[in-house]
Amino acid sequence: MEIIAEIIFIVVMVWGGTGALHIIAERVLGSSWVGRRILTSSRLLLLVAVAGCLLVWQRTEYLDPAVKFSVALLYIAGCVVYVECRSLLERGYSLRILVDLIERGGVARIEELKSSYGDGLGVKGILAKRLDSLVEIGLVKFDGLQVGPLTAKGVILAKLGSMVRALLRLGSVG
Repeated sequence: MEIIAEIIFIVVMVWGGTGALHIIAERVLGSSWVGRRILTSSRLLLLVAVAGCLLVWQRTEYLDPAVKFSVALLYIAGCVVYVECRSLLERGYSLRILVDLIERGGVARIEELKSSYGDGLGVKGILAKRLDSLVEIGLVKFDGLQVGPLTAKGVILAKLGSMVRALLRLGSVG
């Protein structure tokens, strides 16, 4: 029982360190050229998560290799939860609507809500921000008037996403 508590302690501490390092590095590098072009948030998180996985592996050196592998998978699962929660909180519009309503005393006119999205540009601003993100990470071409074509990376990701959606029987997105 003591070994399980120690494993959980190690994984939780490294999870916390991963999240903290990711946030700090994003703040430090975010406005620099390196942060905007080379170390995007997802690449930065991947680097920090790999380092965390190596740390978990090293800190559990006394365990059987199969158990070490399981502990590393537990850590990776925590990283996936961090990414999902961050995504929900950062880009989850349903949650954003609820928060906006709370901030407005529980009620708001639809036009007030529409205009507060996309950096004040409304629903069109949301689309523009999303398209800018897709262009920035190299998934699609966009000249301001026409979206597309998809890049090779964009085609692969779109096909993979479609297959996963079909596998999970998900309906429309958004």
